[in-house]
Amino acid sequence: MGAGARSASDFQSPGGPNGSGSRETPSGQDGRPLLFQLRSSNRITVIGILLLSVFYGLSMLAWTVDIPGSSSVALIPGLILTMVIPGYLLVRLTGMRFSRLSESIVFVIGAAIFFLFTAGLTVNTLLPLIGIEEPLAPLPLVLSVLALNCFLLYLAKRRKVDLAFDIEVPSVSPLATVLFTIPLLLVAGSVMGATNLNNGGSNTLAMVVLACIGLLSLAVLFLSNRLPASLFPYTLYFITLAILLGISLRGWLISGHDILYEYSVFQLTKDHAHWSIDYYRDAYNSCLSITILPTMLSALLPKIPDQLIFRVLFQILFALVPVALFLFLRKYLSKGYAFLAVLFFISQPPLLQDFAFMTRQELALFFNILILLVFATGSFSRRQRYMAATAFGISMIWSHYSTTYIAIMTFLLILIARNGRFKSLFGSLNRILVLPVKHILSRISFGRLKTLDLTAVGDKKAESETKEGGSSWLPGWRYVLALLFLTLFWNVVVTGTQNNFTTFVSSMYQNMSGQKGFDEYRAGLTDQFKIFSRVDKKSELVESYVSSHTGGDNTTLSARYAPDTWQSYDPHIDTKVSLDEDSGDPVRVFYFSGEMYKKVAKAFIIVGLIWLLFSRMVPLIIDGDFKSLMTANIFILMLALVLPLFSADYSLMRAYQQLLLVLCLPAVVGSYITLRIFIKRYTFYLSAIFFVLYFLLLSSFLPQKFGSGYPQTHLKNPRLNYDINNSHQS
Repeated sequence: MGAGARSASDFQSPGGPNGSGSRETPSGQDGRPLLFQLRSSNRITVIGILLLSVFYGLSMLAWTVDIPGSSSVALIPGLILTMVIPGYLLVRLTGMRFSRLSESIVFVIGAAIFFLFTAGLTVNTLLPLIGIEEPLAPLPLVLSVLALNCFLLYLAKRRKVDLAFDIEVPSVSPLATVLFTIPLLLVAGSVMGATNLNNGGSNTLAMVVLACIGLLSLAVLFLSNRLPASLFPYTLYFITLAILLGISLRGWLISGHDILYEYSVFQLTKDHAHWSIDYYRDAYNSCLSITILPTMLSALLPKIPDQLIFRVLFQILFALVPVALFLFLRKYLSKGYAFLAVLFFISQPPLLQDFAFMTRQELALFFNILILLVFATGSFSRRQRYMAATAFGISMIWSHYSTTYIAIMTFLLILIARNGRFKSLFGSLNRILVLPVKHILSRISFGRLKTLDLTAVGDKKAESETKEGGSSWLPGWRYVLALLFLTLFWNVVVTGTQNNFTTFVSSMYQNMSGQKGFDEYRAGLTDQFKIFSRVDKKSELVESYVSSHTGGDNTTLSARYAPDTWQSYDPHIDTKVSLDEDSGDPVRVFYFSGEMYKKVAKAFIIVGLIWLLFSRMVPLIIDGDFKSLMTANIFILMLALVLPLFSADYSLMRAYQQLLLVLCLPAVVGSYITLRIFIKRYTFYLSAIFFVLYFLLLSSFLPQKFGSGYPQTHLKNPRLNYDINNSHQS
């Protein structure tokens, strides 16, 4: 990677906005020797799947009659037949082909989860009609999954689908070999660090893992031109998994906030071996991601304890989100800037603190980014795009309600803005806004760079344009309205849990109209202008909670815990926070500096948005569809900021994390634009250092080192977040 100044081409993917043009050289076809090669024929693949199915079926039969060791033998075949084979068959039936192994993995896993959702709901609905009252018991599920896999094989044979596959692993340099090994060690270190903390040990290993994630990210970024392209999504996957497991494995019992409710509705479904919304008419119980899906995995993979399905298996799946996001951003950015953008996405408080405890939203975000990725991938036909996007859209609906609402709202805003009347209005506003901004942009050296030759990119864009909505890749009205209809059908007709949404809208209206008053909700636009929040509120909240539940007058609606359940555990409330009068000057300085650092990162998003919306060089980086997507996301974010109830009732940060699937791109562009004003050389490296430090700050590594702020659950016990999130034996 050169050390000098970079131009717009540094951001742009080699194939342009639509991924057309020259592609990265496929593995094994660039003259390098292969480290590993596996080639199969169509016949070998079919025979292999059938033999694996027979072996798994016999192993599960042996498990039902209590033959020792049979569940262990069935584990690996079960994982392949549930999480790989169905997705692979579905993808091949659609005719989709991929140029990268990482693309194949995310689409195959996404299709496999859709298969499990569909199979589980079908079995749950039909088998009771023929007298099987427990359709989600192990035996019916095993037979159903094996039968459906065989049916997919039959369809593939009848349609003469080629199921052969090639796996080629080229040999890499010693440096790349080391960098491929380190992420695996980080995952192992994260698990051992959480275990050590659970045993009352120190947080040294957990701190080392976070530090190594930062150093590894710098190494990958600084040496990007010397490393294979496959290392980037590989690294992102395993550092995300290390972070998630370091949080989800804290405590010997399943711990957290939302995950406790999620686990309870899963147990409700498993105990009945049948899912019904009538068992517990609540929005949680309407999410198949935490009811039918874990029940199926528990039955099909009996060796895996129920808690580990949530604490490990779901985290393994969610770690694919940064991989899919990287592939999506590679349509627009170079691999270095795409890696930086994903690192910024990973470095947010919801992912670093909460998402391991919200598995339903983890899966929904996975399908959300898959929808964007499948539409943005130029190599798919229109039919393939809509088939895959429909499956992923339905899976998102079944996974989490709020994530689905925000995704549909985003698409609807884009489609409304494309309407003729609105388009002319927005065009006028755009011209008015461009006048003051144009003068500023003209003074930025990046904006005065000579326009590059866009002929090749322009031709490919014209060829890929669709008639529906005049868009090159975003879905049109038919898809979005179908997604909205399916959402309403599921939430209103099937589950009857629409009150979750209607209550939110009603309360928001009352809040805005003054019937409740804005003072009732502290979160909102005004709080976003406060650079330094009051950091001792959490401590007061926990003290009040402990007091109301364990002693004194019962001021809560819930029943008080019996004394014998809590007297053996003494909650420790850490009141020595960073801004107490006893805090030293270095701690104060670090706290204020950290708060300002976070604001700068958010300012980068604003700078990037302004440049991407108004600069004449925007076509060098993004296309019109991404610009529309970006504008819709920032509108929803502003809506969340000005509506206090949105922030209080749903969590602004969770919505922010979802919107960052798109807004992380303007964040890295903004960093480049801003830093280039002050220094033209080494801009990329300065951006890399900034975002790595941002990760170390938000992950609590730097605050822990400097003694500032609350130690997070994954770094300390007993402390505030540990006391809030961790379950105890009592």
